[in-house]
Amino acid sequence: MLAKKFFIFTLKKILSNINNKTLKIINKIGMIKKISSGIYTYMPILLLILKKIKSIINYEMKKNNITEILMPIIQPSNIWKKTKRWYKMKNELLKFKNRKKKYFVMQPTSEELITYIIKKELLNYKQLPLIFYNIQNKFRDELRCKSGLIRLKEFIMKDAYSFDISFKNSIKNYKLMLNIYKNIFNKINLKFKILKTNNKNMEWIISHEFHIITKNSNNYFLCSNLNSYNINLYNTLLKFLNFKKIKKKKKIKKYIINYKILILKNKYLKKKEIWILLINKKNKINKKKIKNILNNKFKILKKKIINKIKKKKIDIFFLRNKRIKKNILIDNSLYNNKYFIFIYKNKNKLIIKNNIFKNKIKLNIIHNINKKKNKIDLNNFNILKIKKSIEIAHIFLLGKFYSRLINSKYINYNNKKKFFFMGSYGIGISRLLQIIIEKNIDKIGIKWPNNLIPFNLVICFIKNNNYIKKISYFIYYKLLLLNINLIIDNRNINIGYMLNDWELIGIPNYIIVGNFIKKNIISYKVRKKKNIYKNININKIFKFIFNKINIYK
Repeated sequence: MLAKKFFIFTLKKILSNINNKTLKIINKIGMIKKISSGIYTYMPILLLILKKIKSIINYEMKKNNITEILMPIIQPSNIWKKTKRWYKMKNELLKFKNRKKKYFVMQPTSEELITYIIKKELLNYKQLPLIFYNIQNKFRDELRCKSGLIRLKEFIMKDAYSFDISFKNSIKNYKLMLNIYKNIFNKINLKFKILKTNNKNMEWIISHEFHIITKNSNNYFLCSNLNSYNINLYNTLLKFLNFKKIKKKKKIKKYIINYKILILKNKYLKKKEIWILLINKKNKINKKKIKNILNNKFKILKKKIINKIKKKKIDIFFLRNKRIKKNILIDNSLYNNKYFIFIYKNKNKLIIKNNIFKNKIKLNIIHNINKKKNKIDLNNFNILKIKKSIEIAHIFLLGKFYSRLINSKYINYNNKKKFFFMGSYGIGISRLLQIIIEKNIDKIGIKWPNNLIPFNLVICFIKNNNYIKKISYFIYYKLLLLNINLIIDNRNINIGYMLNDWELIGIPNYIIVGNFIKKNIISYKVRKKKNIYKNININKIFKFIFNKINIYK
């Protein structure tokens, strides 16, 4: 590939209003061009990375005998009306009518269409299970597009759909897709968290999200230090009980749980420092321990009630008291409950920044403050932390929800028509591109994972010498015959600028052809070692490069 033809367009200066480091790099390299809010053109460098991600996905899918199809982005309104998402999604759906006054939708996902397609086939149970996948552009009319490729109107998505005869079989395919997605993200060196969660816009039985921890997000999730527990915080917040409405003691008793709150007030401090003490109701307080922890005398002011939201699997506790704005001391036997967290609610807004609360409830100390012997191994203590993250994939076990609504059936072994058990599995490829870049930025530019490098080698040469130019092209064409993924920089710019561009883009290997070619010497450089060059004889360069590039395959 010739650099002039490939359109390398790096910027020396970028817009000052871009605060995100990842977006600065993306714009500096010229990877995307904004057309409108949430709509971008993918420029050649980013398109190369996109193709490599697609090839990894295709490999994993074909390895597990999953068939690729390509569905239309424009879909008729009637199938969307059957599932009622035509009405539920409202402004997110881009709806329009053609000259015949028939309504269509530019689809953000394809559950309706794939169910409709399978319905027309009237499959026999012997032909099942089936899984299809689809990689295409989709459209969701986002109100506030932001953070580059993270939240778009037009985005690239890989979605897959499974069809089974029973719940048991559908679980097998669900687990298969879960493992496939793990393999895909492992291949591109992404450290991810899997969260069990829900989604208000879709009916499902089981659902999991793949999240990447990042500072550039407004989404929060709970994770443990032992990686044994991860859960999406927003999706687990349940209805909040307003204590002001509960006046009668009989009603209060229904909400009393096996935990108690004691308010501790320091006697001597001018500011009257307040601590909230949380302990198991069955346990007694060890006052000596509390004195040692707080290093101050205190007195117990009053008791408060925590509301327990009655759920079989999830115990989330909410604390509401406008006067309590200071510190929390919690017994570790209580805190060992992996679902235990406090959320402060103010005017229907949930403040969940844990240890960065400003004048709000703050969870300060987890300690053993009960009189019982501590049976918990504090070295392996399962402490929950609130982390920021971005969702990159979401999988659902849908059951019969869509097959019932669209009346999609198969013929079972009794020759009776039955509804399919379905699953839906999506990866947001557009945002995945930006996450990969964010996680691989170094001091120079981008250090790509080995299987996502756009070019393994770049050849740079001095332009004012015809002999050097001739030798450079000779090396270029010979390396092409060796099936090396490379580019030759034939732009009319200084070699220093060339190297800076390619280091920013993330090319790992460089050949520099200069005046030493008179002595049959060519310089070789690695991106990691900025100012270290290795001189190699021109006759040995091909074998040397071939062996080096094989490292990246």
